[in-house]
Amino acid sequence: MITMDRKEILAVIISVFNGEKYIKQSIYSVLNQPCKDLIVVVVNDGSKDNTQLIVEEIASNDNRVILLNQKNKGVSAARNNALDYCNSIINPRYIAFLDSDDVWVKNFYTEDLRDLLLDENKDFYMFEYFDGDENIKRGKLHVLDNAHKDDTFKEFGHHFCSLIYSNAVMRKYNIRFPEGIRVQEDIAFQYIYCSFSNNFKIARRPIFVYRNNIDSVMHTKFNPTDKFFNDIIPAWEYAEKSINKIAKTSNNTKYEKNIAQCRTMIKTYLIEYIKAALEYGIKKEEINNKLNQYPKINYLHDNSIWLSPRHKEFYLEFFERPDKIRIKLRTKYIAASILSKFRSLPFMVKKKYPIDISKLV
Repeated sequence: MITMDRKEILAVIISVFNGEKYIKQSIYSVLNQPCKDLIVVVVNDGSKDNTQLIVEEIASNDNRVILLNQKNKGVSAARNNALDYCNSIINPRYIAFLDSDDVWVKNFYTEDLRDLLLDENKDFYMFEYFDGDENIKRGKLHVLDNAHKDDTFKEFGHHFCSLIYSNAVMRKYNIRFPEGIRVQEDIAFQYIYCSFSNNFKIARRPIFVYRNNIDSVMHTKFNPTDKFFNDIIPAWEYAEKSINKIAKTSNNTKYEKNIAQCRTMIKTYLIEYIKAALEYGIKKEEINNKLNQYPKINYLHDNSIWLSPRHKEFYLEFFERPDKIRIKLRTKYIAASILSKFRSLPFMVKKKYPIDISKLV
């Protein structure tokens, strides 16, 4: 039980749905850090397996673990539930997120890092992380190179769990995850947050290992129409709407570039939808019918808005030589599908994940 007189420094939020296979390892990777001054808030999103029992047992032995149970509403609703709990009960200085099948690296959260969070009081801290195989035996380090310097943050695509966020910023602007969206809801959240962050620190040390779990949502095969029009594009629309709303509330116009970037990303993913649809064998007529139903189709036809020459070239080729590009993409997709069947072979794993990380977790 959390006592109200404690001033929590860091809350780690873990959303879980049917995660009995990995949730114990995930939670203990946080609890076993050298510095014990943290809280783990686990939101059980209506799991049907033994997830709740596992977390309850852990919580009974460690009062730093808080379990929140809710009906299945999706990962965004679960994280928002945890954020509301943190604001109303704990009020931590900082908040971190961790997926239920991922783990923190050993010896990440030290007293030195705790003191750094307290002394510097940045809007967020950005760390490196590992992309790991399913067993977290081998991995690849995502390095923050010299291009990532303090006060020049531009790469919002770095994994959102690799950042530690100031709760004060979240409270001030009421930043939340877009609910009902399964893909890129985390990137949309991160982009909104970073749009209203004024100072931060780049820390070149790994925080966690991303487990390439073949059973996770990210590895689920979505129909491209469903994936782009029900998830990815709505995520960026949510980001655009949220930034615009906050900017108007604060009477600040400096966020116009961020809003324009959201619109550019919407157009980018409309083009990526065309590519994915062709790979899946969807006909040009069906693709056009879907695009014509989209209310912001003017983004696609406006030649003044292009993310890159590559996207413009592909877009023009789609209308001029649709059969040729469809065959090319379909062939490439089939070849990639065949190769993916061999991804678990030892030499393929070693090639993709060159670093032995077994002793880091």
